[in-house]
Amino acid sequence: MIARQTGAEWWATGGEHWLRTPDGRLWDPVEEARRCFGGHGSLRLLCRDAVNGVPR
Repeated sequence: MIARQTGAEWWATGGEHWLRTPDGRLWDPVEEARRCFGGHGSLRLLCRDAVNGVPR
């Protein structure tokens, strides 16, 4: 959803995968998913922040 809503593209480096938004911000949805699984994150908030341009 982040890539589709923001025009971001997947970017990989050192075995990690990130989303890079057109304004140059990098987002790590994989790490956020891990944090959610552990009860310490929110994919919904990550998506909202990325779409609305809020830095993380």
